[in-house]
Amino acid sequence: MNMRVNEDGRLWPRVVAAAIPAGVSVVISIAAFAVMFWSESKTVDAKTADAITRIERRVDTVEAEAREARQVAAKDREKIAEMMAELRSTSRGVSRIEGLLDRMMMERAPKPP
Repeated sequence: MNMRVNEDGRLWPRVVAAAIPAGVSVVISIAAFAVMFWSESKTVDAKTADAITRIERRVDTVEAEAREARQVAAKDREKIAEMMAELRSTSRGVSRIEGLLDRMMMERAPKPP
């Protein structure tokens, strides 16, 4: 192999002439990669947005169900409180009746034989 590359003094024009197509191909490759990356990222962003929307819908559904369950529980507690008040009232009434029956039974004097 001989080392007479620059015998005629045209080394730099040849390097520049060889570098231009290589540079253009590198720029085109980087641009193609950037376009593919942008396209894929756009698709991934759309899928992510869709997934977030679905999750938000599920969270809204769960919150609505929890709100409904709290309302039902509040109504049930109210009914139980009413039933307890009615039970106390009924229990007091039964106690009064028992007391009156006890007094009535005690007031009767046993009949002599």
